[in-house]
Amino acid sequence: MRGVSFYNGSSGENVTACASVIACLGDSPERRSINGLALGTGLYSARWLHACDLRQVCSSLPSCGECFQRLLDGLREEVCEICANWNFECQNKVLHHKPPKHFPMEQITLESGMLEPQKLTCAILKAAVLLAHQKIVNGAWDFKASGAFLSAHSLNGESITTALGHARNAKKLREAEKQSEETEEFQRLKDRKEECPDQFEPWKGPAAWQCEGVELDDCIDAIMHLLFLGIVKSTLQHTVEWLKLKKVFFIQQSCQRLAGSC
Repeated sequence: MRGVSFYNGSSGENVTACASVIACLGDSPERRSINGLALGTGLYSARWLHACDLRQVCSSLPSCGECFQRLLDGLREEVCEICANWNFECQNKVLHHKPPKHFPMEQITLESGMLEPQKLTCAILKAAVLLAHQKIVNGAWDFKASGAFLSAHSLNGESITTALGHARNAKKLREAEKQSEETEEFQRLKDRKEECPDQFEPWKGPAAWQCEGVELDDCIDAIMHLLFLGIVKSTLQHTVEWLKLKKVFFIQQSCQRLAGSC
């Protein structure tokens, strides 16, 4: 990692300092907003980082009696035919759910015609936006299908509207170019593209998707409102263990001092 050299008066010599993102802290609404994702009340966004319609699978998500006992006994987790044991990433059929209305059937890979929970990353979201853009421009999908596809990836309304707006511009320009005569609409679109070329390209997503080395799972659940719920000490202790794994020692020492004062 590159840094900047400057003089350190306490040591009397030049030192190199650099900035690095350790974690992105924010309450749930802000964390979702800066990443272009729907709030926790959204159909496919109830759990951070995961796209899944919990209304359809909520009864299968909690541990059954047998799995709960295995957790208490510290035994290795196994795929259960009854429950998901609170695991969104177990690829268990009990978490399969029906796709939303207008969802493009070609994007359903399960033979049952169902969807399964998906852990989201910036790469997955970018690919979804790009695919929806291409399908609209090529005439393979209409805007309802594209909207349903992006909604199932937990994108919020503003993100979907922006992404589809870029695709609509590109589609209109392509259709105008095919006409034998140069119309006023075609000239207007050409002028607009010259002024704002990015509005005719696939939407790049919010700035958070463009930050090199930063992923969605770097946006952690901060202590925030947990401070006054009597669990701050335990939360700080877990934070210290996480920082040890990340080898962030200077923040680790601060958290240890805070935990010791609780």
